[in-house]
Amino acid sequence: MSLRPVHRAERFVRSVFSVAPAPEKVQWASSFLTEPEQRLFLRMPSVDQSHSIAVARAVAAHLDQVGLEESDPDARWLIAAALLHDVGKSVSGLGTYGRVV
Repeated sequence: MSLRPVHRAERFVRSVFSVAPAPEKVQWASSFLTEPEQRLFLRMPSVDQSHSIAVARAVAAHLDQVGLEESDPDARWLIAAALLHDVGKSVSGLGTYGRVV
C-alpha cells in the first residue's frame, strides 16, 4: 500500500465518485461466493465491491501460476478471499476518509 499523498488523494476521489459495479461483474463475483459470502459482499459499499472485483480478476488472471484455472474447485476459495478481503471496512465505521488513508 502506497503512503504517497497523491495516491491517497486518488483513492479518496475514486471513493467519493464511485459507481456500482456492472451487474455482469457482480454476477461473475457471486458465482464464486456462497450465499452467506454473497450477503457480506453485497453489504459492502460500491467502491469496495468494484475494487474487490478488480482484485479478484487479477487473482483469476494469475491462477495458471499456481497450476489452477478459474473453473477449478480449488480456485474458488482464492477468488472468494480476494472478493471479501475488504469486507471488514463495511462494518468498521471509519467513513470514506478513514478507509482510504
